[in-house]
Amino acid sequence: MSRSISRFASLACWAAFVAPMVAALPTARPALAAPSQPPTAQGPGLIAGADSATGVYRVSDPTSGWTFAGSVGRNFRSVTRTHGADAFGPTETLTLRWNWHGVPVQGQITTWRDRPVARFALTFLRATPEPRLAFPDFHRMPPGLLVFSYRDAVFSPPQFRAGRSASPWLLFQALRRRGAWRYPAAALSPAGHFQTEVMRGDGMHRAAVRLDGAIAQAPAGTAVSSLLAIAPGINRAFRTWGGALLALRGTRRQAAGPLIRDLGYWTDNGAHYYYHYRPALGYAGTLLAEVHQLRRRRIPVRYLQLDSWWYPKDAMNYDGRLLRPKNAAYAAAGWNIYGGTWLYHASPVLFPHGLAAFQRALGLPLAVHGRWISQRSPYHRRYRIAGIAPVDPAYWRHVAAYLRRSGVMTYEQDWLSIIRRYSGFARHLGRGGAFFATMGRAMARDGLRIQYCMPMPSELLEASRFGNVTTSRVSDDHFVRARWWSFLFTSRFASALGVKPWADVTSSRSVDAILLQTLSGGPVGFGAAMGRADRSVLMQAVRADGRIVHPATTMVPVAADYRHAALGLDRPVIGRAFTGAGAAKTAYVFAFARHRGDIPGAVRFTAREIGLHGAIYVWNYFTHNGQRLPAGQTFQAPLGANQAAYYICAMAGPSGIVFLGDERQFVGNGPARIARLRQTPAGVMATVLFANGESQVELHGYAPFRPEVTVRGGAAGPVRWSARSGGFRFTVRTPAAPGRRLRRVRIVLSRRLARSVGRSR
Repeated sequence: MSRSISRFASLACWAAFVAPMVAALPTARPALAAPSQPPTAQGPGLIAGADSATGVYRVSDPTSGWTFAGSVGRNFRSVTRTHGADAFGPTETLTLRWNWHGVPVQGQITTWRDRPVARFALTFLRATPEPRLAFPDFHRMPPGLLVFSYRDAVFSPPQFRAGRSASPWLLFQALRRRGAWRYPAAALSPAGHFQTEVMRGDGMHRAAVRLDGAIAQAPAGTAVSSLLAIAPGINRAFRTWGGALLALRGTRRQAAGPLIRDLGYWTDNGAHYYYHYRPALGYAGTLLAEVHQLRRRRIPVRYLQLDSWWYPKDAMNYDGRLLRPKNAAYAAAGWNIYGGTWLYHASPVLFPHGLAAFQRALGLPLAVHGRWISQRSPYHRRYRIAGIAPVDPAYWRHVAAYLRRSGVMTYEQDWLSIIRRYSGFARHLGRGGAFFATMGRAMARDGLRIQYCMPMPSELLEASRFGNVTTSRVSDDHFVRARWWSFLFTSRFASALGVKPWADVTSSRSVDAILLQTLSGGPVGFGAAMGRADRSVLMQAVRADGRIVHPATTMVPVAADYRHAALGLDRPVIGRAFTGAGAAKTAYVFAFARHRGDIPGAVRFTAREIGLHGAIYVWNYFTHNGQRLPAGQTFQAPLGANQAAYYICAMAGPSGIVFLGDERQFVGNGPARIARLRQTPAGVMATVLFANGESQVELHGYAPFRPEVTVRGGAAGPVRWSARSGGFRFTVRTPAAPGRRLRRVRIVLSRRLARSVGRSR
C-alpha cells in the first residue's frame, strides 16, 4: 500500500464519528465570487466557486493553475458556503440549489484546505423520471489534455480515450520544460453507486458524471457523487484519487494473507489440472500427490487454489444455452459442467469426505472460486436472487460459514461482468450495491478475504467499499506475453485502491511472467504438471519458506508510457516498483516491447523518470552488467532477445555505496529479505532475513572502493570487488536455529580504501 493511501486510510476511521458533529456546526454565507475572479491560494487544496446569476460553477487548482468549470444553464436559487472539518482536515462546502425540468435539485462541492481533492454530490430532492442531469458537467477545461481511461469490458482493459462507463478518467498534459517532461494530471470518477453512475464526454472538451441512462426513475433523495483529484504527476494523481476514495468511505485495507504473501499452486484456466486430473488418483488424490511431490522437491507452496471445477454446476449457461461437459474425457457430472452454480459445496464425486477433510489432509489453506447462481438452482427457493446474483445476506452467511469451516482463507468471486449484465445492475438502483455489500460483509465477519475476477471498471471500483477485498484479476486468463501491457496499466487502477493485482496462473518456466507477478506485489502462482515445476525460476521470487520477496509498491507504468501511447509513439513500455525511501530507495524497472514482434528501439530513462534522483547505478539482472549513470544523464540500452529487459536501479548513498541486496532474488532489497536498509555518510547498514532452510545469502552492489563488511548474528565471506567496474559481492552465513521462523543478521558496509573505478561492469 502506498504511503499516501496508508495515511488517508488511517485518518478515515474518524470520518464517521466527526462528520455528524461537523454537520451540526456549519456557518453559512453567500458565495458570490464570479468564475472569472482568480482564487486566492490557501495551501495545496482546490478552491470551488459559483456565480448565482449565471449558474456557473468551477473548481480551481492554485498549484497548476488548472480550472474545471461547468454551468447548470440557469441561475441558482441559492448558493451558500459552509465550513467544517473531517478526516482530511478543514473543509469548505459549496451548496447550490436550482430547478431542473421543474425538479428541485441540490449540488454540493466539498474541498479540503490541505488536499487537492474535490467531492461532488448531486441530490434529486423529488422523485425524478429519466434523471439524466449530470453534475459535475465540465465544459471549460485545461487546454491540450490527453485522455486515458478503462474500457467497459472484462478485466477493465486500458484505453487512451474517454470511456462511457464508471471508469476513472485520467486527464493529463505532457509539457516539456528545460529538457524535462512534466505531467500535470487530474483523475475524475464516480464515487457513489458504482453500478449506476457513468462518465460522459470526450475528456478534452467535456467531462461529466451522471446516472446511467437505463435508470427510468430516481426516487426523492437519490444522490450521485463523484471525486476529482489534481496532482503534478500521473501516478501521484492516481494515488491521491484512490487514497481519497478509500478515506472518505472509511475503508481500511486488510493486511495481506497467504494469497498475496506466499507462493501458491493454482488450478485455474491455464493450469495443468484445470478440469483435469489423473484418473487413477481422482481429483483430490491428484492434488494431494502434487503438493506432496512439491514438498519433496523443496518448492515451498503455501496454499492451493481450487477453480470452478470443485463444486456442482448446472448445464444451463447464463444466456440460457445448454452446455456439454467441460472436459469430454470425463463423464458428464455436476463438477464437469461450465454453467451457473447449482449448489455451493464440494462435489461429492470429487470430495467424498467433504472439503474440510481434504483441507486437513492437505495441510494448506485454500483459495476457492465462485461464479453466478444458475437460473434453475434450488437456491432461488431459499434466498433472494436478483437475476443470477445472490443479494440475500442469509445466502452469503451460509457460504462464508461453510468456507471458514473448510479451511478457506480467500473467496474468489469470478464472472463479475456477466453477473452485472444478467442481473440488471445498471437498471436498478441499489441492486448491484446490495450484491457486493452482502458478500463483502459476510466474508469479513468470518475472516475471509475476497478476490474479484472478470471485473469491469464499475466492479473494480466496488473494492473501495470493502477492506477485505485484497486482490483482483487485472488481465485475461493464463498470463502470457500478450497480457503484459494491459496488466501493467490496469495494475495502476487496482493499486490506487490498495488492491493487489493478480496476473493469473502462468508457467513456472516463464521467467518473465514469474518476475512480473513478483513485481506486481500481488500473488505469485503457477499450475505445472506433476514433477514439471521449475524450482530454479520460482526460487528467484520467494524465500525458502515460500514467502514472496515483493517490492514495497506495485509495479505501474512510468509517466512517459502514457504520453507515448496517447500520441501513438512506438517506444518500449517501462514499469517500475520500489523498495525503501530516501537515499535507500531502490527502483525495479521492467521494460518491454508491447508486442513480441515490435522493434521499438532502445530503452531510455532518466533517474527522475523512474522515481530516483542524482547519480544512480543501473544493474541488468539477466546479463549481470552494471553501469553508473551520472546525475542528469539518460540511460540507454537495447532490449534483450525476448524484447524485454529488467534493471535494478539505486542511488549511491552519502558514502558512495550502492546496496542491491540478494543477488539471486528478483527483488534483492525486498522487505521479506532486507528488513531494514539505511544509508549514512559512514556506509550502509542492513538487516538480512533468513528463513528456515536458508543458511547463506549472496549480497551485492557497487562502490568506488572495496567496502569493508562487519556482521552481527552471522559471518561474512571475503568481499569480491572489481576495481574496474566497482561491482562487489559477498556471502553472509548464519547457523540454523531450530524452532525459529526467521533469523536476522545485521551487516555494515563501510569505506576501506578509496580508488577510482570505471563505468562498466
